[in-house]
Amino acid sequence: MMQPLEKAAATSVYLATSDDVINVTGKFYGNCKEKDIKPKWISKEGEKVIWDYCMEVCKPYLQK
Repeated sequence: MMQPLEKAAATSVYLATSDDVINVTGKFYGNCKEKDIKPKWISKEGEKVIWDYCMEVCKPYLQK
């Protein structure tokens, strides 16, 4: 399911431009709101799963 470009970019634009998050670090955002991170992802194993997934998804673009 794809979102319209404006909606897909809204959180990134919000985080890059809003004074509300100037000193905020280490948080996860979606739909312009802070979201909880599930505890299973806050571990070395969970981080590796996420990293490996991201590398696999980005691989076609990184090899150019």
